[in-house]
Amino acid sequence: MSGKVPRLVTARTFRQGFAMGVVVGKHHNKTVRVAIDRRMFDRKYEAHFTRRTLYHVHDELNEAALGDVVVIRQCMLSVF
Repeated sequence: MSGKVPRLVTARTFRQGFAMGVVVGKHHNKTVRVAIDRRMFDRKYEAHFTRRTLYHVHDELNEAALGDVVVIRQCMLSVF
């Protein structure tokens, strides 16, 4: 793969900490990189542009493949 995401997936962030993105990397065991793209508008230049956020996501069963559209959720952080 040439490193490009096949299609732009609109970021849909839900109230409970869920988000939808595309798998763009699978380099480590049980971990994938998910890209969440969002379209923004610049008022000054009157142009649309894309911002991307990359997350490292746990994949327990190693099921995800490059280009898959996945829904991720936030987990509870442990307090030390």
